[in-house]
Amino acid sequence: YYYGTWIGCRVKNCGIYGIYGGSGGVVDGCAINGVQKGYASLANSIITNSVFYDCSDTAIVLGNTTGTGANLVRQCTIDGISGGGRVGISSQLGISKIFNCIFCRLGTALKGISEAGEHREAHYSCFHDNTADYENWRSGEGNIHSDPKFVNAAGHDYHLQFGSPCRGTGGPTRLNDQD
Repeated sequence: YYYGTWIGCRVKNCGIYGIYGGSGGVVDGCAINGVQKGYASLANSIITNSVFYDCSDTAIVLGNTTGTGANLVRQCTIDGISGGGRVGISSQLGISKIFNCIFCRLGTALKGISEAGEHREAHYSCFHDNTADYENWRSGEGNIHSDPKFVNAAGHDYHLQFGSPCRGTGGPTRLNDQD
C-alpha cells in the first residue's frame, strides 16, 4: 500500500513494505504483520493506535522531518515476537517523538540512523525483553521497563491484562503538551 491515510487497516504478508507513507502519511488503528518493514515514510508521519508484530526487519521507518514538522508515534504496540536483530522504530534526522507505546522482544526498540539524536525522544512508553532499548535516541519522561502483561501475545491479543504496569501510566501525547 502506498501513500495517504490508513485507518483501521489490516496488512499481512505483503512483501517489503506493509505501508509506504510518503510524506505526511497517517496510520491509525491498523494491524501490520508478516512484512519486512511495517511502515516507512519520508517525513512528517503520524502513527497512532496501531499494532506491529512479526516484521522481519523494522516495524516503523521514519524519514527526515522538514521545517516545523515532526514524526509522531503514539499508543502503538510493537512486538518482535522472536527477537533477534529486529528494530521497533528506526529514525533518520529530524524530530521524532514517541508517546505511550509498548516495545517487546526486539533487537533494538528505538534506533537512530545517526548520532544526532537530540530530537528523537520516547516518553511514557514501556520496554520489555529487548536486546537494546535505545540507540541514538533519548529516553524521555515516564518510561518503564517491565512486562506489559498482554492478554495473549502468542495469539496476537495485545490488550493489557488488569494488573498490567502499563495501565494508567500514559502521559501527554501532543508535541507541545507540558503536563
